[in-house]
Amino acid sequence: MSFSSEESKHITKVCRIRQGEKIHATDGEGHLYKIKIDSCDESKIEGVIERIETVEPPETCCHLAIPLTSGQKADWVVEKCTELGVSEFHFFVSDKSKGKLVRKNRVERFNRLTVAAIKQSMRTVLPKLNIHDDLKSLMKTFSLYDLVLFGHLDHRTESIQDILLSREFKSVLVLIGPEAGFTEEELNLLKNAGAVAVRYGDHRLRMETAAVALSTIALLFSRK
Repeated sequence: MSFSSEESKHITKVCRIRQGEKIHATDGEGHLYKIKIDSCDESKIEGVIERIETVEPPETCCHLAIPLTSGQKADWVVEKCTELGVSEFHFFVSDKSKGKLVRKNRVERFNRLTVAAIKQSMRTVLPKLNIHDDLKSLMKTFSLYDLVLFGHLDHRTESIQDILLSREFKSVLVLIGPEAGFTEEELNLLKNAGAVAVRYGDHRLRMETAAVALSTIALLFSRK
């Protein structure tokens, strides 16, 4: 098999792999390849597949929904949460989120970030990316999950740990609101759609911090 010029440059310049050495690669669909490098050039690397292994997905999956934001916050969330094990992302526009438009190059950047993140974390499945025009569009996916959680800073709300320990689930969607919070109308919509409000502490977090924190907790407790 051969690698693209971009991948070849990464393998030679960053990984510093040379002819005769062996590397692991993935197709992003759950397969792990052990490859012996036959020819090594910065513009094109070719190798022989010595072994193919199918990596079984975890029994419980964690997906993440975040509001579209301006700047690089969403980029950071996609990269770090992919490394942690989030296997699908939903991006949506809420009443108080700043991002109102998803350009084609933004989606392409998200794709590049997920590819880089699975290589960094040695994962074998490339996360899926979904774009929603509004919260109602996102809510149509709730029926696909055993459990839908959204962060809500209220001392009367149960903690995310208690909710995860008390429920049986194979799939969970963690939903993060914008830093300015959801409107009352949005909160009512989420609750009526079956989403469960969870508390993650006593202090307000930035969107990207909350995304990583809640996803990490959900991933840990999904393996209980």
